Parts: sequence; structure tokens; C-alpha cells
Amino acid sequence: MNKDLYRYQNTLVIIGTGVMVFGIWSVVRTLMYLFLNHQYLQLLKETSDYGINPVGLQLPLIVILAIDLSLRLFSGKCARSFGKEGTKFTACIVSAIVLIIIGAMSILRMLASFPLEEGVLDNVITLFIDVTSLVLLIEMLVSAVNAKRLEAQKNKTGQGA
Repeated sequence: MNKDLYRYQNTLVIIGTGVMVFGIWSVVRTLMYLFLNHQYLQLLKETSDYGINPVGLQLPLIVILAIDLSLRLFSGKCARSFGKEGTKFTACIVSAIVLIIIGAMSILRMLASFPLEEGVLDNVITLFIDVTSLVLLIEMLVSAVNAKRLEAQKNKTGQGA
């Protein structure tokens, strides 16, 4: 039982790091897509020509990216904390569930609007990364629940502190 508990705790530490890296990658990917996309840059230029502040158009995106990054960093830190110290179980579970729901909705939206004529490779790669992130979050949730269950069994049988 101790070996399984250690394995789940170690998995949480590793996955927590992965969730944080995926959060940073999500921001980098979105910014690269926007600022290397000629249509988007043209739209920004046209809006500024009409006297519309392009920063105002980007503000909702920046807020959403900041919320997503914050949630992923928080979730990753909670998973690492639970894996190392056994604290923040509820925060780990709740944040994982929220990110799983958001990730699943994002993947479904991507599949519903999947372009077949241009940029297919880019979209397949993005889909693969998003599915990988979703699997990582599900594994984090399963590991957290199993670690908590084994910890409770250990404490109940008197093997724990």
C-alpha cells in the first residue's frame, strides 16, 4: 500500500509540473498564432485606421489567457503540494474538474469547426496537444483521488502518523 501511495504522490508532482508547463505553452501558442497570423495583423491595422484602439479588441483575449494561465498554475501547484505534503486536496480536485470541463468544451468546439481545406496539420497538432493536456488532467484527478483513498486506508489501519 505504501508503494502505491508513493507512486500516486510522485505522479501528482510530475503531473502538476506538466499542467503548469501546458498553461505556459497555451499562452505562448495563442500569442504566436495571433501575432504570426497575417489576417489578424491586418484586422488590427484596419481597426486602428478607423480610430478603434486595437488594445481594446485584445483585452478580452488577454483576460481569458490570464485566467487560464492562473487556473493551470494554481492547479499544478495544488497537485504538487498534495503529492509532496498531502495538503490542498479539495483545491486540486476542483481545479482539475474545472480545467477538464474547459478542455473538453474546447476540444469539442475545435472538432465542430475543424477546417478540412487549409491549415489541417496545424489544427491536428493543436488538437493532439489539447487532448494530451486533457488526459494529463484526468490522470491528475485519478491520482489525487487514489492517493487520498490510500492515505485514508493507511491512517485507518494505524500505519500512518
